[in-house]
Amino acid sequence: KARVFREVGGLSLLHEHGVHIAPLLHYAQFTDTLQYAVMAFLEGSHLGNASLSYTQLECLWRVTQQLHAITPSTIELPLWKIDWDIHARLEALRKDHATLESRHVTGDIAEARTLAGHWLRSGDPQVLSERGPVVFSRGDQNLANCLWDGTELRVIDLEYCGWNDRAFDLASLVEHIQSRGTSGDLWELFIDRFDLSSMERRRFKAAQRRLALSWLLSECIAPNSLHSIPEDGRIPRLLARAVEVCGASANAPFS
Repeated sequence: KARVFREVGGLSLLHEHGVHIAPLLHYAQFTDTLQYAVMAFLEGSHLGNASLSYTQLECLWRVTQQLHAITPSTIELPLWKIDWDIHARLEALRKDHATLESRHVTGDIAEARTLAGHWLRSGDPQVLSERGPVVFSRGDQNLANCLWDGTELRVIDLEYCGWNDRAFDLASLVEHIQSRGTSGDLWELFIDRFDLSSMERRRFKAAQRRLALSWLLSECIAPNSLHSIPEDGRIPRLLARAVEVCGASANAPFS
C-alpha cells in the first residue's frame, strides 16, 4: 500500500512542479482491499547495465537536476523518507561482515571480508552520520527504471521515491549494480557536474564505498543472488570494483 501511495504522490509532485519526465497519472484508487494507479504508457528501452553514451549521461544529469531542484519543506512525514537512518545501513554491513568473520573463508571472499573490516574501522561511518542537503529522489536508482527513446530520457517506478540526502542519492545512482555497464571515469565526469561542496564530496565518496562493499558482501554471503551480473566471476568482479572505489586492498587498507 505504501508503494502505491509513493508512486501516486511522486507522480503528482512532479506534475505540480512542472517536471514532465515521468508517466502522466490518469487515475488512482485506494480502499482497504485494493490500491492501484493508472498512468500513461511511455515508449523507450531501459538503460539497466547499459554503457551510457555522453548524450544519455547528459540527459540523466538533466533529469537528476530537475528532481533535486524539488526540495522539501519538511521531512517529518515517514512515508517520504529514504535511507535517512544511515545507522541501520551501517549496522547491516557490520552484520554481513560478522557473518563472514564466523565462517572459514579463503581467496576473494577472505579479501572482501578484510577490506570491509578496514572500512568499518575507518572514518567513513562517522562522515556518513553527518547531515547534508535533502532533495527529491526516485529512491530506487536502478537504471532499468530509466527509459531512453533515442532522444529523451524518462523515469518510471516511483514506488520508493521521497526525500533523500543528495550525496547519498548520487552515490546510489553511480554505485547501483545496474550502473556497472558504464565506466568509472564517465561516472566521475557525471558527478563533477553537480558541483558538490567539499563536505558533500566526502559523504558521496564514503557512501559510494559503503555501497560497493554492501553489494560485494551480499554476494559473498549468498552466492549467485545478484542476477544482473554475469554468473561467471561475480565475486571477483564485485571485489575489483570495491577495491577500485575504496582505493585500497586487503593488504593496503585506505586511510
